[in-house]
Amino acid sequence: MNGEFNPVLFEEAYDALLERFNEYEEGCPKRRSAASDAQKKANQAGEAPTKKAPRKKPEVAKKPDAKPKRKKSCRTPLPTYSETMDFAKGMGKPCGASHISSKYECRLEEGERKEIQNTLIKAGVSAEKVKKLNDGQLSRVQEGIKKYGLKGEQAERASSMVDTLEGTKSGGRKKGGDNLQDPKAAAKYADFYERKGDETFKSKGNTSDKEIDFVIDSLKADGKWSKVSSSLAGKGKPEANMEKETWGKSGGSPERTRAVLKSLMDSDFKDVNGDTLPWNSGMQLEHKLAGSMGGKDSPDNWLWISTATNQTKANFEKEVKIKGMKGQEAEDFVRAGLIVKLRENAKMSADEVAKIKGAGTAGALAKKERRQALVENLPLMTREQKLKELEGIKRAGLVDLMRASTRTRGSAWVKSDTRGQQKDPGVEAMAALYKIRWGLGTNSTDLREIGLAIKSSTSDKRSRSEILDSVMEKFGGSSGLTAAERIAILKAAE
Repeated sequence: MNGEFNPVLFEEAYDALLERFNEYEEGCPKRRSAASDAQKKANQAGEAPTKKAPRKKPEVAKKPDAKPKRKKSCRTPLPTYSETMDFAKGMGKPCGASHISSKYECRLEEGERKEIQNTLIKAGVSAEKVKKLNDGQLSRVQEGIKKYGLKGEQAERASSMVDTLEGTKSGGRKKGGDNLQDPKAAAKYADFYERKGDETFKSKGNTSDKEIDFVIDSLKADGKWSKVSSSLAGKGKPEANMEKETWGKSGGSPERTRAVLKSLMDSDFKDVNGDTLPWNSGMQLEHKLAGSMGGKDSPDNWLWISTATNQTKANFEKEVKIKGMKGQEAEDFVRAGLIVKLRENAKMSADEVAKIKGAGTAGALAKKERRQALVENLPLMTREQKLKELEGIKRAGLVDLMRASTRTRGSAWVKSDTRGQQKDPGVEAMAALYKIRWGLGTNSTDLREIGLAIKSSTSDKRSRSEILDSVMEKFGGSSGLTAAERIAILKAAE
């Protein structure tokens, strides 16, 4: 926002203010009892003041483990008209008891800020940490102490974890040079696996249920829990039967997600070597003993390791499956291979690692540029130049040619595999479609290959003729198929 009035924000502010005013009316003016109204009238009439009888609070039986209700405050005034207009311009962001909207950041009054700061210091949070907290963090830590009964240091630690978790970024699997890591980290991991994890990093203490509740509720209030929980559920994702054995169900058990969060908080967002890594993109949950080797999907079988180490280890676990190894033999094979790879990584310089990673990035960029160049240049090439593109070409190159040859937007091929995902046809069929698209001439073998590709579209419920029409819509040349060519393709597709 640049300070310009926004009618949508103003309407939201008006509705939120009306709601807040009603809350204020319920919590504040009604404090005055009928007796106090009578006293006010007596004072106006000049009568002697009467003593107010003490009010007895009704006894209410407390429910076991019930969370204390948050009291409404009458000390903090409602947002002013000026604050409301600032809000409508995307500038003012009040908070505390006078929240205009939970979507906006907190801004405390100076007196209220100092009051909360002093409260947190008395509750055990160091003055140095308190000074670094912004208004929103101060309010959150205070809530952790008052509403969840956390100690000062607990509330501050849990609140900082909320901020860390809200900074969720994609942690997708990477390939090639990205499996390499800082040589010093690689050396640490080689040492770790050589001693079989007997000296792993120990966290400061066990995270309580109250801390976990506080973190989850805070993330929900900020609208971030859905994204965070999805990322947590994907950590160390076990096979369905492995997950079901421990958690009673597969496919993302809420109990497992909570346990993963607890494990992450227990470790202070550090890996087994005690190094702090980006929790979602730089660190992965590893099973000490893989499920294929009899390991369980439970916290006592979990470790937090770097993403690069986890991916390198996964490559050896795949090899174990191919070789049919099991038990101790498989575990020893994975560990030995991983240590060798990590030692090789550790011997490299940081510059060498960066160069290899950069080469991988450069390669991906070169492929992207080639594909774009094909899209732009193919229509301008002569017939001879288009035919020359086929000389010595491999599958990857044919895929690029086919995708650069489509006449419509979307995926290059129309058929789907059994999971409904797009799948390219065979190499010969791709070459034939390229020829048809650019009018390069086809023979009976080309037409037969297209027909066989259509025939293999077993998950496509349309008729063979309808599938061919869809193919030609994407790849048909300006002259289209002749009747004889169409008959030949459909005959091969029977």
